[in-house]
Order: sequence, then C-alpha cells, then structure tokens
Amino acid sequence: MADADTIISLATMPPIEQAAFMVGFECGYLDRMANEERTYEQAIVDLAERYTRIRLLNDEVDHVLEQTIRSRSFAALADLRGQHDRAERQRQILRDQGIV
Repeated sequence: MADADTIISLATMPPIEQAAFMVGFECGYLDRMANEERTYEQAIVDLAERYTRIRLLNDEVDHVLEQTIRSRSFAALADLRGQHDRAERQRQILRDQGIV
C-alpha cells in the first residue's frame, strides 16, 4: 500500500500491475456506461423532487414572513431577533414623531 504522499503512475508500475489496473479501470468504465442512462434519469427525478420540496418550503417561508410582518411592528420584530436596542430606537423615533 502506498503512502498518502506517494504518487502512483502507470509509467512506473511493473507490467503485471499495469494490466491489473487497466482491467479494473475498464470494468468500472463499462459498468458506468451500462448504468449511465439509469443514473442520469434517476438524477433528473431526484432534482425534480428536491426542486418541488424547495418550492414548497419557500412558499411556506414566504407565508410565515408575510404573516409575521403584517401582525407585528418593526420594534416587535427587532425584539424577536434579540435586537432590543434597535427596537427601542424605533419606538423612540415613533414617539418623537408623534405616531405612537
């Protein structure tokens, strides 16, 4: 077994090792070619399923954000995020402007 920093090259392998490597490579290549169409089709199906899940999740997030923004003030949202100083500044601005 070679060390991690050792570079193995076909040019430096003995002929029997070269032949064994090439047989293994060809078997892997032929197996990949035989399964490539199925693999591609499965990848397309997987991508379609992921896209659908992402779209549904995005729709849900959009709905939750919209409801949150409509039902709470900016200051309340800032408090929710833990930005209490920002929330207090917003409340002070509204008081100064006579809105609240």
